[in-house]
Amino acid sequence: MLEPVVGRRARPARRVLALVAGAAALLLLADVLRWMVAGPVPLVLFGGLAPAGADLEAEAGLAALFAVVALVAAGGLAHRLGRPAAVGGLSLAAFLANLGPFPTGDANPATMLPFALVRHGRLTFEQTGLDQPRLPLSADPLPYFIVRSGDRIASKYSPAVGLLATPVYLPAALGRFDARSPQVDHLGKLAAAVLAALGVVCIHGAARRLVGPEFA
Repeated sequence: MLEPVVGRRARPARRVLALVAGAAALLLLADVLRWMVAGPVPLVLFGGLAPAGADLEAEAGLAALFAVVALVAAGGLAHRLGRPAAVGGLSLAAFLANLGPFPTGDANPATMLPFALVRHGRLTFEQTGLDQPRLPLSADPLPYFIVRSGDRIASKYSPAVGLLATPVYLPAALGRFDARSPQVDHLGKLAAAVLAALGVVCIHGAARRLVGPEFA
């Protein structure tokens, strides 16, 4: 008789935990979306507690972590998509845990390409107003990571990463986010972390098919 009683007591506690963690995840996500749409603007929730310059990564990572807690507490792992969602959330939190972008020149075109695509309908950077120290389109000679062909200026590297990152950028690119702000590197880091987490989910799915869910 003890186990059923304990189980009945545990279920309400798990529901409460799921609600609290889910609410925390939604609040953090809303703050991150506000930063993207109107930003960059100061983050309200954990902005003052996170290390300087890493508040976006901290809030987005915590949102992913709380979402996984809510999923597990609500029994979501029993759902067909529960485990992939948990793997993706934990991976995203892990990728954001180093709390800061570490930009390099060859990543700059991919960081800026979603703004050129969404706001100007271009896969190249001329006439986009994105000339800045990060992407010096008027420099002579151009930096090694962008090239000129006639009147067009494009990334030296494949645009695939920038295209894949565009869905993550949509709130910022469709909103008022200042693409010339140094904070754009944090947006690029968030997009890279999301893409990497999706890659982990794909690998996990392949592993489940090969060796079964117990060993994946």
